[in-house]
Amino acid sequence: MELSYKEIRAQICDVCHKMKDPRPGQPGKEGGIMKLSYMELREQICDVCHKMWQLGWVASNDGNVSVKLSDGTFLATPTGVSKSMVTPEMIVHINKAGEMIETV
Repeated sequence: MELSYKEIRAQICDVCHKMKDPRPGQPGKEGGIMKLSYMELREQICDVCHKMWQLGWVASNDGNVSVKLSDGTFLATPTGVSKSMVTPEMIVHINKAGEMIETV
């Protein structure tokens, strides 16, 4: 089943809202950010990548998608991989200098 532009855009917005909630002090949240595991964040990054590719917002291996974590490090998609093919295991954990901290 193919989704319309409007349906996919709504799903991407929904994922982003799940990752950040403007209501601080809610259970399971710290400063408005939901406490998600690294794997949950990786899965949501992949979901956004797949939807962006499906909408045609990225071509082939364009750009990267990343999430800045509370400790100042990042989870990011790898370079040179199509957003349609990204899996949670491919997402890297890097510091501000771009040095790898860990992989899954």
